[in-house]
Amino acid sequence: HMRRFGLVGGNYEAYIASTNDIFKALVQRDNSYLMQNPPEVELNRHMQNFLSSVTMYVNITERYLRNEYGIDSEFFNGFKRDCSEAYDSHFAYRFLYQLRNYAQHYGIPITHYNFTDQRDVNDPQKFSHQFTVIVDREFLLSTSFDWKRLNSEIQSQSKAIDIHPHFILMM
Repeated sequence: HMRRFGLVGGNYEAYIASTNDIFKALVQRDNSYLMQNPPEVELNRHMQNFLSSVTMYVNITERYLRNEYGIDSEFFNGFKRDCSEAYDSHFAYRFLYQLRNYAQHYGIPITHYNFTDQRDVNDPQKFSHQFTVIVDREFLLSTSFDWKRLNSEIQSQSKAIDIHPHFILMM
């Protein structure tokens, strides 16, 4: 159980490390790093690894509990209940669950990222930086992918959906 979840945690940490590396390269204007590690490729690669490991964890844990304890056991039913509650209660869980399916079967979901740097008004020598990984709402909804009941929920999101808060909520 912990080994399987370790894969999820490791892939989440790899995604965070990748975003941090890209952010650092953008701040330092390290074009060499950015050319060798194209942000759109790296962000999508790590996102897909993380989301696939979540799906793998859920599927394998469910099968293990069913085989080990039986379909009528509290272990199995408790796990199923917890998964259903997470899906029903949290947009982030539903969205990322379906985003994994979209990425697996339809296309690359992270369409771009935003990086801004602004001078500090109190100290012109300092800059504040912001880095956001974006999924374009219209791009997702323009395909024939069946978002199920999420269609209206995605429509209610901003046009540029920041993916990072959803990752945090899922973990």
